Amino acid sequence: MSNNILLNKTATASNSVSPFSASKAIDGNNTAVSRWLCRMSGSSVALVVDAGASYWVNRWVVRHMGSVGWSIQYNMPSYTLQASLDNVNWTPVDSVAGNTANTTDRTFTTVLARYFRIVFPAGPTINPTLASIVGFEVYDAPSPVALSALAISSGTLTPAFSSTVLNYTASVPYETTSITVTPTASLPNTTITVNGTTVASGSASGAISLNVGSNTITIVVTLNGITQNYIIVVTRVDSSYLTALTAQSGTTAVALSPAPFVKTTMGYSATVGFNVSSITVTPTAEGASAVIKVNGTIVTSGQASASIPLAIGSNTIPVAVTAGGVTQNYSIAITRIDSSLSNLTGSLVPSGALTLSPSFLSTTFIYTALATGKGSIKLVPTASNAGSVIKVNGTQVASGASTTVSLVVGSNTVLITVTNSGVTTTYQLTVTR
Repeated sequence: MSNNILLNKTATASNSVSPFSASKAIDGNNTAVSRWLCRMSGSSVALVVDAGASYWVNRWVVRHMGSVGWSIQYNMPSYTLQASLDNVNWTPVDSVAGNTANTTDRTFTTVLARYFRIVFPAGPTINPTLASIVGFEVYDAPSPVALSALAISSGTLTPAFSSTVLNYTASVPYETTSITVTPTASLPNTTITVNGTTVASGSASGAISLNVGSNTITIVVTLNGITQNYIIVVTRVDSSYLTALTAQSGTTAVALSPAPFVKTTMGYSATVGFNVSSITVTPTAEGASAVIKVNGTIVTSGQASASIPLAIGSNTIPVAVTAGGVTQNYSIAITRIDSSLSNLTGSLVPSGALTLSPSFLSTTFIYTALATGKGSIKLVPTASNAGSVIKVNGTQVASGASTTVSLVVGSNTVLITVTNSGVTTTYQLTVTR
């Protein structure tokens, strides 16, 4: 609500008829005995009020003698309002001609002033030699050193823009590395700067770089030496994506599909042999503040998770990445092949030819044996499933066929691999001669 800034301030006039002094017009006591009365002298008379400080104003009220019961013939017919910051340089802001109303209540374009002067060029029709009013009021206005609009190129201002609201926030995604601000001034001849750089009213600023986290943008609005600051705090959310995701069985990489890794692809898969009973997962975050969980357990970016057991068949490993309140959910579907697909069956060696430790089982993969005085041994690797490819020390052999392996004195390592449907199972036999 606006206020009458002239109430009981300092008033002077061209002249006054006692006891109707200039101060009577601004004391708020709107009666016939509390009025300003003066004699017309020269071409005009004036009443001047010092408001005591500079104010933005846009409304004035003049209460005439008719407002306290006198004839409208005593109302002042013509008058002008002038305003000044220094009581020297005066600017006309509004004028009335041919008035018959008991009270005039008018608005005008907002101006900044401390001194206000009402000028009467002539007296009322009933007595042109006198000038008199009951009240003179001027009302303050919201500062026009303001914006009428404010927009940003990305994100949404919170709260919604209002010229009287000075502080705003906005949030933008990690991918938004810069932003522009478009401020529009309420009045012409207003100077606007955005982060210290002048911007034309209604035009976009230059690109403002955004760091991850909080970024303060200051818009300074200046008019007639008075400034108003608007603040936008833009939060650039940290990335909740990964830049890499790998899986390992010991030191051996597990090939994930699709490949290569793409941060916006959420689902990956892989197939491992029966002998791969566990894996680790290594996720690498794009955002420095991101929190990564693998199977619900926090994992440091770029480091391997704890060992994750694999059941035969399908295994789903969730990888959740959270930053700035946003979570991206990756998943790895690992299929562990049943032992019957790429394993051996029967016996690895001919009956009685060599004693294995432990005794052969298709699901046991490491063996030892003693071959005293033998220059070679025979193996009969037999695949559990048709279509399997068997290799002994890198040389392919037929399933169930007898294969001779030469021995040197000392330790001899024999590797038997069985491959089926892209999955390889490795058996290791260490023979000491």
